[in-house]
Amino acid sequence: MRQGKPQPFSAWAESAIFLTNNVALSDQNRAHDHFFVGTTGISYSRGLGSGFSLDVGLRLSAYRYGRY
Repeated sequence: MRQGKPQPFSAWAESAIFLTNNVALSDQNRAHDHFFVGTTGISYSRGLGSGFSLDVGLRLSAYRYGRY
């Protein structure tokens, strides 16, 4: 089996749904809701020698509440 050279760039995407019982972060009049978080990103990694490496990344997240 032939193994390729490690690639310095990587990309990813994630998604999650969360539930909260206090949307407004207040002590009174708590409201329940759910929200979606979508995240995507890219990164670059390179070995510099002598045990050092360079890692650079960029990530973007978007949030969307169900009712509020």
